[in-house]
Amino acid sequence: MYQPDINTYLDAIKQQYDVLLQENKKLKIENKKLIESNLDFKRKINFYKNIHKPTNLIKLGSDWSVEGHKHFDFSQIKKFYFKDLYFSSICKNGNIIFLSQNILHVLIDNSVFLLVNDTFVEYDDNIKKFKYSFDNPYIRYFLDDEDFLYIFSNNFLKKYDVTNRSLISTINMPNHIGIVVKNNIIYLTCYDKSFRMYNGDKLILLLNSPEEIKSNLLIFNNIGYSVSTRNNLVIFDITNKTVKIINLNINEDIKRIYNIENVIFLKATSLLIFDLLNREVKELDIEEDVKFMNIIDKYILVGNSSGLMFYEYKSKTKMYIKINDGDILNMANSGRNVLVEGQNMIRVYELI
Repeated sequence: MYQPDINTYLDAIKQQYDVLLQENKKLKIENKKLIESNLDFKRKINFYKNIHKPTNLIKLGSDWSVEGHKHFDFSQIKKFYFKDLYFSSICKNGNIIFLSQNILHVLIDNSVFLLVNDTFVEYDDNIKKFKYSFDNPYIRYFLDDEDFLYIFSNNFLKKYDVTNRSLISTINMPNHIGIVVKNNIIYLTCYDKSFRMYNGDKLILLLNSPEEIKSNLLIFNNIGYSVSTRNNLVIFDITNKTVKIINLNINEDIKRIYNIENVIFLKATSLLIFDLLNREVKELDIEEDVKFMNIIDKYILVGNSSGLMFYEYKSKTKMYIKINDGDILNMANSGRNVLVEGQNMIRVYELI
């Protein structure tokens, strides 16, 4: 009786494997389409719910209103116009940072300053000596917990005092995916799968993840959290100098992570919640379209085309800020300040 050789068996197994691999890819694509379709259906349902939803009017502004459950007092304290502004942020003390034509601007009280060659130059309508150019390097900036401004470019991290309009330090720093500065300590997740801690330019801790990192970095309770390219939670234990991987078993692509106390929120196609104590992932259906998201105190701050919503996830209560003119292009918050960016316009609200 004819017996095929081992190579024939291996070829047959490989063919079956290739078929299964292609079928698996098709199923993944179909699953992604179903997830997106389900999310779109939820958005439509929520839209029609909101049309007929009775609201409790709390406060009425000239072109905005506060409705729903009153979590706190809320007031608009600034409305600022500037051509072609984008990627804006706000400090705890109310100073506003934004880009316009790829140059960083700072609004301090009612004066605007441009950051040019490490110098803050006061802006006026007749300023000619600094040429705007979209050829300038892409600017990556952020604010730390003490309102200092950091700009990363060409492997250098520069620290500025915005209030005093001065450069404080320049240190060499590797390119990174996530960065956090707390109490003058710099925390990084890097493209080489490393987690790094710096005190100034001195490396004080180096840990290595078994998986590549893709998300932002969270630091709380002396532990770092990020998400890998496999959608697993990567935990960097700073005290014990260990790295742990938690399989979240999530098919959705996680974009960003946030936290309130020991609860981590995962922003993917939908909004997911992961409790570090019971280590269980659940979908958090807030019945709203989530275009932008952040955390302020114990509330989830959501931005979409109709305005803002403050959601308390334990009581599931909502407070809405409806904005009448223009779509929301970006939002940011720091301390008790909330910034809403529209077309050529910034609004600032204060939680009282």
